[in-house]
Amino acid sequence: MKHLFRGGSDPEQPTLLLLHGTGGNEEDLLPLAKMLSPESGMLSVRGDVLENGMPRFFRRLVAVGYSNGANIAATVVFSTAKNLMDHGFSFCITR
Repeated sequence: MKHLFRGGSDPEQPTLLLLHGTGGNEEDLLPLAKMLSPESGMLSVRGDVLENGMPRFFRRLVAVGYSNGANIAATVVFSTAKNLMDHGFSFCITR
């Protein structure tokens, strides 16, 4: 996997994991990371799945359900996000 690592100037600061959006690359979020935490290290990776020639991290998955199937699909989506948040991940959901 193609990636960039830039060590930070303060080892007490966290290393930021940078994940670009569809069609982006490992350099896209470096300026934002520098603004958010100038002294942090940065690990930025390029998605290794191509969709219409654009890099991304995974193939799109759409959960479809009817009646109880919809309940199961929603539970899987929301419990996965909650489990990740319980382990220190945070999300910014955009439209």
